[in-house]
Amino acid sequence: MIIQFLSNIISKNSSKIMDDKKTAVIFKVAIYSMTILVCTMLSLTSCSNNKKKLVNSEFEFEKYIFEEIRKLENESEKQIIANQKFFIGNDSLKHFDLKDFLSKKRIIFWFSPNTCSPCVDRSVDIIKDVFPDYENNKQIIFVAPDYPVRFRGNCYTKKLLTLQNKYFGLGLEKKDVPFFLILNSTLQIESIHIVNKSLFSRTEEYLQKVKGFIQ
Repeated sequence: MIIQFLSNIISKNSSKIMDDKKTAVIFKVAIYSMTILVCTMLSLTSCSNNKKKLVNSEFEFEKYIFEEIRKLENESEKQIIANQKFFIGNDSLKHFDLKDFLSKKRIIFWFSPNTCSPCVDRSVDIIKDVFPDYENNKQIIFVAPDYPVRFRGNCYTKKLLTLQNKYFGLGLEKKDVPFFLILNSTLQIESIHIVNKSLFSRTEEYLQKVKGFIQ
């Protein structure tokens, strides 16, 4: 529309302008320059609007993920885990009772071979920051179903706890997202936290909060 308007100006004044060829050239150049300037401004405005839409869409997506995580956590809280046997590290001949083992407060970090490695790596780094005695702390337990056997004795310097049934039986385990779990003496979920790779600060806050529960 703007370009058409400028063209009309040229058309209406063409006879007058053409009397002086030099003036006509200058006028056309000026009109052309103005057209380029207007188009550039419109383009920048469009880019700005697209950027705002992108920022808004990213915000909405992150909000959606956060809400879904909270929904999964709420659905899992208070569930009771079925008792089963397990072994630690590579000693598959020595079994223990899960209920007896968890009669003492422990925090379980669950992940699987399909969990994104950066998520697990960062989570472990946070655990180490919150628990300086990480390597010798027997209250921090790692559970990783179907993890390569060669890592059972040394997975991030921890011995993996391998369940007889592989899984706790939570629907959450099918989603392959890393999470933290605290069970009480009746194997009821007392606390659960799902790791959000877009918000690791939330995981740090959670571990700081529950730190006192397991010491």
